[in-house]
Amino acid sequence: MKNSFKIYLFSLLIFTNFMICSSQEVQRYYVDSTNGSDDNNGFLEGAAWQSIGKVNQSTFLPGDEILFKSGQEFFGKLIPPSSGDSSNLIIFGKYGGNERPTINGKNYKMCIDASAKEYIEFKDLILKNDASEDDATIEAGADEKRFGFYASVGFSGIKRNITLNNIKAYKIYPTNASGTENSDSYKGYGFQFTSTGLGENYYDGITIKNCEITDIGYVGISINKWIPDTNPPTAQYQQNVDINNNNLHHIGGSGMVFFNVQNFLIENNVVTYTGDHSLNSKQHGRGSGFWSVRSKDGVLQHNEFSHARGAADSCGAHIDIENDNVIVQYNVSYDNAGGFAEFMGANTNCIYRYNVSINDGFRVKWSNGATLQSNPEMYTASGEKNTQEGKIIWLSDFTGFDGQTNIGSKNNQVYNNTIYIGQDTNGDDITSLIRFENDTDSNEVKNNIFYVESESTLNFTKSSTAGTNNVFSNNLYSNFGPSNSFFVGTSDLTNSDPLFVNRGGVTTADYKLTLGSPAIDAGVFINNNGGQDYWETSLSENLPTDIGASEFDNSITTTNTWNGVVNTSFTNAGNWSRNEIPNATDDIIIPSVANDPIIGPTTGAEVNNITIESDANLTVSSGGSLIVHGNSSGDVTYNRTIDYIGGLTGYPADSEIQTTDTSWLIAGTGFTFPAKNVASGGAASSNWYVRMERSGTGNFAYIERIYPLTAGETYEFKASVFPDAADQKTAYTLRVMDVATEVAASATSATGSTWEELSISYTAAETKNYKFRVQKTWGNQGASIDNYSIVCTSCDPQETVYSDDFEAVYVNDNLKGWYLMASPVAHSNFSVDTFTAANDIATSNSNSNVAIATYGTSSDNWSYFLAGATRNFLPGKGYSIKKATTTGTVSFTGTLHTEDTGVDIALSSGGNRYNLLGNPYTSYINSAPFLANAALSETETIWVYDQTLSTNGSYVAKPLVEDFILAPGQGFFVKANLAGGSVNFAETNQSHTSDTFQKTSKTEVKIQLSVNGAIQYAKLYYLNTATTGFDVGYEGEVFGGTTDEFSIYTHLLTDNVGKKYQVQSLPNSEYESMVIPVGVKAAANKEIIISAEALNLPAGVNVFLEDKQTDTFTRLDEANSNYKITLIEDLDGIGRFYLHTTSSDLSTNNVKQDHISIYKTNNFTLRIVGLSKGTANIKLYNIFGKEMMRAAFTSQAVKEIYLPKLAAGIYIVQLKTAAGTSNKKIILN
Repeated sequence: MKNSFKIYLFSLLIFTNFMICSSQEVQRYYVDSTNGSDDNNGFLEGAAWQSIGKVNQSTFLPGDEILFKSGQEFFGKLIPPSSGDSSNLIIFGKYGGNERPTINGKNYKMCIDASAKEYIEFKDLILKNDASEDDATIEAGADEKRFGFYASVGFSGIKRNITLNNIKAYKIYPTNASGTENSDSYKGYGFQFTSTGLGENYYDGITIKNCEITDIGYVGISINKWIPDTNPPTAQYQQNVDINNNNLHHIGGSGMVFFNVQNFLIENNVVTYTGDHSLNSKQHGRGSGFWSVRSKDGVLQHNEFSHARGAADSCGAHIDIENDNVIVQYNVSYDNAGGFAEFMGANTNCIYRYNVSINDGFRVKWSNGATLQSNPEMYTASGEKNTQEGKIIWLSDFTGFDGQTNIGSKNNQVYNNTIYIGQDTNGDDITSLIRFENDTDSNEVKNNIFYVESESTLNFTKSSTAGTNNVFSNNLYSNFGPSNSFFVGTSDLTNSDPLFVNRGGVTTADYKLTLGSPAIDAGVFINNNGGQDYWETSLSENLPTDIGASEFDNSITTTNTWNGVVNTSFTNAGNWSRNEIPNATDDIIIPSVANDPIIGPTTGAEVNNITIESDANLTVSSGGSLIVHGNSSGDVTYNRTIDYIGGLTGYPADSEIQTTDTSWLIAGTGFTFPAKNVASGGAASSNWYVRMERSGTGNFAYIERIYPLTAGETYEFKASVFPDAADQKTAYTLRVMDVATEVAASATSATGSTWEELSISYTAAETKNYKFRVQKTWGNQGASIDNYSIVCTSCDPQETVYSDDFEAVYVNDNLKGWYLMASPVAHSNFSVDTFTAANDIATSNSNSNVAIATYGTSSDNWSYFLAGATRNFLPGKGYSIKKATTTGTVSFTGTLHTEDTGVDIALSSGGNRYNLLGNPYTSYINSAPFLANAALSETETIWVYDQTLSTNGSYVAKPLVEDFILAPGQGFFVKANLAGGSVNFAETNQSHTSDTFQKTSKTEVKIQLSVNGAIQYAKLYYLNTATTGFDVGYEGEVFGGTTDEFSIYTHLLTDNVGKKYQVQSLPNSEYESMVIPVGVKAAANKEIIISAEALNLPAGVNVFLEDKQTDTFTRLDEANSNYKITLIEDLDGIGRFYLHTTSSDLSTNNVKQDHISIYKTNNFTLRIVGLSKGTANIKLYNIFGKEMMRAAFTSQAVKEIYLPKLAAGIYIVQLKTAAGTSNKKIILN
């Protein structure tokens, strides 16, 4: 019904039709306040104008676009010199980035004055006009009024189609700081459209969408046509107004004010904190979300009106004086001091219907003798006395302050609203009022719910001369309601509980009806009722409706019972009593039957309430999810599948060594590679080797790897073998294979119990992949293999393209296979022994430790569960768990966490401040809302464990910018703020999203470091909202709770204090100027490989790695490109490697060498990184310019300078090299 209503509405909103489809070529004009010049022609970004004044002096044609540089500030008043036409708008917008440019109207009355213009769109701009910034003689009238946007028809006739789209207006304040209620002082407006006098001078077609208006002195949006009160309006109105999807908040006066407006739609807006006085003393301190005078044929729907304040009026949305056919429907009105439904005088045919009002009308009127100290509730935030009490419904006869004849409102309706009166935001009980004034008559109040908590009060009053035909009927009251003698009416339900979903809640969903409510089908039918309730449930065309804003759907049976007659699948409709799969509105019951239900690994189930009876169970498989919106009873089992990793990933579970390469292929019956307990003593004295075992009777077994060869080049393939028995060595050969065809083979190995080197030479016929195989052709004995290599002997110089001497790194079994987990159910008082046996948990051979551990933040250590103990899994707390022998599930059984308040857990700020937490739900949660917890505001980062990284796994930073999805029961680390605090896992943050590794649309570069086949990585994001310094939630530090044997990271470009970042975000522009310090940690004599993957970089921008030590640049973003080097010494820090993003081919001749960072490591040491080779000089000055020290040195990549003993304070470091001079401020404590 919602769409059909819009069709009906827009039959009223007959906008002048236009299409932007002209064949005229669009001319764009660019304005750049920093690099532009008003002497330019403005046609190109590189030839941009500079000022608003130049724009104002120019002439534009329909279809032209005037674009201001993203992120820049322009001063002055924009006065569009031209209009578009019905086929081509003139557009004022932005270019060059996502950040909106600002028009600062300081010294002027308005930022934009579009008076007497038409067919113009203004979009993607910020408007600011604060008199406190004035620095010159101000424009006349700017002392009393300021505007963000202003447009007056004047006497220029009918002006059509002005659009404001994605405009932010804020800090709009005139010079004056005080005034009275009806003065012009301190009135700042966000947007105003106006015209004056009788006659056809008005706007036809005003659209305001996707805008934000905040921090305003007086009115957010003002649309008016001023006509003298003594001469009532004819058919002269501002016409066809569409205001949608805007956010108006913290407005000093009212959100929207209309005078003489016809055919308007106000939809999907948030209007909150009107009548505000918290941001600026110039804020008016009184205002409703919306009010209108002498307006007609308008609809307000699907809006939020909340937190209005003021001494009078200050409702959510009120219908002021002399309006006709204004409909207020499907809105939420919450915590508005003045009330909910207000009709001033002379209104006709206006309606409030299907709205939800929560705790409106709590204002207490000032009474004699009260003071601000004795009765603060009788005063506003600005200290004014409240002149009116709050009212839930008020029909008045007031028509103005200038002696106008009072006329009561007539023939208006208030029906099917849900009104809850509990306590105000201070926790005080509410006394509110329904009031009918003189001459109000023939108004109807029907089908409404009035729920008043026992300690609050709703009074009913009317003037002695109020009409006798006002009707109150078919309403539901939680108390007695008004007496029938007071208003005309019958069939009221009194002392009734409507059975809300959650009475007293602060969301509209809390006020839906539940099964058995006395409000169901108790209303009377009302013609032309809009066709739907607040939640868009269709209404019957001719049958009685429910009472209130919620229409209960009687076709839905709320209970669905599991019978399991088909199988165990939760998503098989045949297993349910209603033959339907449960959904989010269903209550489900799971009794004890033969087949308990199982939610599969790709299923997201969602129900309202769930009851699991005794001896029954519901299982959620790993990868599946379950969300319960209501309550839960009974046991749920969540199975989390984890791998057993007892040694080297990719090899048999009993392996104890790790080779430098893991891409081996194996084949043959009973073949294992490598074998268990391989000892030292290889072909080169005491090095390691691998075993090739034969336990079957097949024809052959082999190991091989694939390597690409270049046509025409000759390669020598070598390997050493050592058999178990002397007569078995003859079974081994080396072979080169083209797919399955042998193209070369070595001689068969000789007899004897010694190491023998086999070799074969092959000239590649094609450029393609070949297989290099060590093959055993017969017998059951095994052999040892060592010194496997492929050398290009024809290359100049000769090149070893692959080698593996199988040098082993002992892998401590205890370091592999640990998983961070949490219990997604309330799993308490369980036997550790029982849990260990049921889930194949590893145990210690030397003590009673069990492989379930908690992390101690203060002590930076792990505490293990002990065999024989009884323990609990605490909600929201993380644990590290390891399987003993096999890949499989870890099962948690208990009740679900369904608390409306979510799950809270305290953080420790001791030690390193890292806390191990875990998702306490059987559903996925998004890390971004979770990181909004105040106790995480310093980092806004989580760290998860990735088994595939480094040798034994490694922690990965996931800052807020990555919007990471946490699986059910997934464990992770956070870093508490210094002040500590607690975090909340919000129940509303649950989802079924499981695409943790979703494809990114961000611009990014992923830098990868490979050592011995294991990898680590760092990420760079390029975002419009990022800076080159630290941006909380945009940077993710390397995890500080453990140390990796090798790693790669970056440092900040500005304000570098030596922190290592695995994730860094940079501006999405000026790539050439950003050179990123790359840090590497790796051991000497290791070959390291650095590669990069670039996503969504601008066309032509390439990625280069600079090695300052070798004076080389290597492009990394091409296919199969990388940088290899064997380190001659241990490396741990920045200064050697830098990443460049550029459209040029780089060499040491065309790149500035000094990308220098200077920071203190302590109060006695400065570290300088990024130096090129050569001499350098350093001086240290205090803030008064006095030289405190100097030193000269031969520069290298990293240099530490020791400081003399100095007083605490600010100092300036001056560094001079051959590349120039740089200065850096440091603070010594």
